Amino acid sequence: KRLIIVPDGPLHQIPFAALPLGSGLLLDHAEVVILPSASLAVQLRAKQPPSGNGPTLTLLAANAINASWAHLPLTAFEAQAIVRLLPGAHLLTGPAATRAALLKPPLLDASILHLATHARADAGRPALSRIALAAGDELTLADIYGLPLHSRLVVLSGCETALGRDVAGEGPVSLSRAFFYAGARTVAASLWNVQDRATAELMRHFYEGLLLRRLTPPAALRAAQLTLRKDARWNHAYYWAPFLVLGDWR
Repeated sequence: KRLIIVPDGPLHQIPFAALPLGSGLLLDHAEVVILPSASLAVQLRAKQPPSGNGPTLTLLAANAINASWAHLPLTAFEAQAIVRLLPGAHLLTGPAATRAALLKPPLLDASILHLATHARADAGRPALSRIALAAGDELTLADIYGLPLHSRLVVLSGCETALGRDVAGEGPVSLSRAFFYAGARTVAASLWNVQDRATAELMRHFYEGLLLRRLTPPAALRAAQLTLRKDARWNHAYYWAPFLVLGDWR
């Protein structure tokens, strides 16, 4: 029912859920969880599973950033669809989606942190990898390592957020890895440049599973991917397969 994979080298770039298996795909048979390294698996198993308290959510959706980043018209749609599922969520959108606003207490204390914005992975110079915010602000790799983060789950709804320079035996030095060091237990991240409308649809279904059906993150992602795969508009793997759940599967 659940396949936990610790890839190595170029295998970190494979969307395992989309691989053929029998007459279908691996997605049809199991949840897929990626662990960047075996050492992280040991650390996660040593931690207590999440408590049964209800989820809280901080959601940042930056659409108009600056001239060096393309406009993201559907991040606001994505944010509103998610917030409707959890009244009381903290929402930062448009010009309010700044670094200063994100760092104000208690936003980083929410059990889920969702960032819907541009991201740029730099495998050659990992320190230059960054997440774009409003008003020209950015979160660099170093910034993320130092975040006072208490969120169990971080969702990076942007491009290539799971990619980075590979370190033998430890996995990519990526934006997602930085969030693990900041304190996240589970990160949902992407392998390639994602399509904004398909991503908004995927995230809406992901949160329906996570918040309404109380599924675990891997189960919620699988359910969302199966739903998109049945839709003629989004059934190509390009649309539904870039996102992975990394880390704790509980």
